Amino acid sequence: MTFFSKNIFLFIIVFLFLPFVLLAINVPPPTIEEMNKAVLEASGKTRVRSALLFGLLGQETGYGRNLGRTEGEWQTYCRNVSSQDCRNWSRYDCKIDYEEARHLGDILKTLGLAKNSIKTSSTCALGFTQFEPKTWRLVTQSKPGKIYSPWNINDAVLIAAYFLQDLGADSSEVLRAGSVLGTKDKIALQKYYCGGRYTRRECVDYAENVAYKAKISPETLLKRDLERQLEQLREAQKRKAKAEEGITVFCPEVPTDDFGFGIMPDSEKAKEVITLLDGANRELLEALKLYQRSRDAVVAKEIQEMSQKRKSILVEAFYRNPDRALYFVLLENDRNALSQITNQCVEKETELEGTIEALHIDFEDGGGQSNYTLLTSDGQSVTLHPALGLTHALESGAVVKVKGIRIDNELIFNGSQSLGKARDFSGGIDILLP
Repeated sequence: MTFFSKNIFLFIIVFLFLPFVLLAINVPPPTIEEMNKAVLEASGKTRVRSALLFGLLGQETGYGRNLGRTEGEWQTYCRNVSSQDCRNWSRYDCKIDYEEARHLGDILKTLGLAKNSIKTSSTCALGFTQFEPKTWRLVTQSKPGKIYSPWNINDAVLIAAYFLQDLGADSSEVLRAGSVLGTKDKIALQKYYCGGRYTRRECVDYAENVAYKAKISPETLLKRDLERQLEQLREAQKRKAKAEEGITVFCPEVPTDDFGFGIMPDSEKAKEVITLLDGANRELLEALKLYQRSRDAVVAKEIQEMSQKRKSILVEAFYRNPDRALYFVLLENDRNALSQITNQCVEKETELEGTIEALHIDFEDGGGQSNYTLLTSDGQSVTLHPALGLTHALESGAVVKVKGIRIDNELIFNGSQSLGKARDFSGGIDILLP
């Protein structure tokens, strides 16, 4: 290679890498237009609010005006200064044995930069959003497809948005009046600043400082966040409407041939059915909580299936173990909520008046079983399941008023008290005519 060719080759090499060196030494603050563009694009690709990202830029680097100092600048500055920043720089700098700076060399090699030409914080935080090298490397490796630079405003804000999203920032959280950030956003900021020990006072203060700066974001960003919130609320309403459109399902009547009147009592199955009922209640109520938060049609379908299964267990418990079954009836609020997405699948409070038809059967083992049917004037035939005993014997022909919990044509009630003493859903019974 000739002297001329060698020089041309060197010139090309310098020309190609010079922008990276210059970029690291003197990165001009981004214009408001550049910041807005970076913030809106990053927010659009994640669940992170625009105002949060703008406030983060203000808190971390004064909107890109303070990216730190080069190694030489730190040495000069800290030669005659004793400050916390200088103590941090002396202790951490970007030393190889400093855990958070462990991947700095890899980052610089990828970007074609030299360590003594870049500006960092006193703890080796990099670029517009002040990532420690270890965290920057971790997040960018999970987003393959391009080379990201912390000194590029678009890359820095996007990686910050991805990281905050992973930490729980969520623009779908409905805001309180006068707020531009939600509770999840602030917790994500605390984790962004402090990691696992994010509940400390300084971490909370950091999040509040970002929230203050977020409030003074450009109107363009605040308006976009508001529009996005409205879009999400409208979508949630659509999902709710879709989920509730024709959502109710009818639960057929439960056959009682395997455990009804005339089937010999089984103490083991009496215990087992209560255990099953307890589990069915827990499973159903957990699903109901999820549905009330999400209004997801898939969850509603699961609830319908759970409700039908539970109904069969509940009716069997009425027959096999009424004393215990009475205490596993669902609370009124839960019954009402489930009744909005199911039909005849959950129990309800009922008061009836009618005539008793009593039957009794004796078993070979010496035990016996009684069955009480209430015949009402409007033609209903309801099987009564007295729990906790009966204060007065029920004979055929007696006219009674009874209040309790009904599912299908099965009614469970507290047989040990009169209606006058009934104080809750368990009800009671009054004999009007013996």
